[in-house]
Amino acid sequence: PDARTLITKSMAKTRKTYALSYPREHLLNQIGMKVLAFILKGIGSDFRNFLHSSIQIEQWLLAGGFTKKYENQTLLWKVQVYSAS
Repeated sequence: PDARTLITKSMAKTRKTYALSYPREHLLNQIGMKVLAFILKGIGSDFRNFLHSSIQIEQWLLAGGFTKKYENQTLLWKVQVYSAS
């Protein structure tokens, strides 16, 4: 759930390339995440899903000295590749 800590710690371990894929902030994903959370809770799973702000993730990476080299997306997913400066 703490995306900032995850991004910050993983950036510190990155030498050249930082690549990530994550669900887009899209109404379909928001609904899907709620349905999935309901199902997982219903079957007793401890797994929890999260939908983080792609804008905030990009801001953290750029502030950490990374440069965006690639971005693509589908209806549900976003893929980004950054390089260390």
